[in-house]
Amino acid sequence: MLTFACVVGAVGLWVMPADLFAGTALAMKGVMSLILVAVAVWAARVAARGTQIRVQVDTANGELREVVDGAFGTVETLARYGIDAVEAVDIVSSRSEPSYGQVHVHVTGVGKIAVGDGAVLTLRPLRDRLASDCGIVEQNTARVAVWGGPLAA
Repeated sequence: MLTFACVVGAVGLWVMPADLFAGTALAMKGVMSLILVAVAVWAARVAARGTQIRVQVDTANGELREVVDGAFGTVETLARYGIDAVEAVDIVSSRSEPSYGQVHVHVTGVGKIAVGDGAVLTLRPLRDRLASDCGIVEQNTARVAVWGGPLAA
């Protein structure tokens, strides 16, 4: 909407009949047209970028980044966090459908970042890989053995 308004404004400056090509009016119309076209290009670029946010883990630089696909094939970084700021990586089940859930990364000072969603069983490898990449050691990963029956002492 802003893009269209800027383009119409830039064209509308040249439609005004008074002093169409006089010295100061010509300079003012030229400068304003360039400013409005620049704003229109910027607004079109922002409007054309992707809306699906992805999370990238860069272990070489020690960063966790939120990125989105740009308008012209580029990748735009929305946020950047240090891997040492990651507190936990958890799977959170949906309230309405317990077999469906999301992987959340807890970042100090930011809160939860949703990294992926899907069936809870398929999210465990993602959670484990993210926890490993972020240097988080899971506590109590072994199950407690429950003995019963005739051989139990």
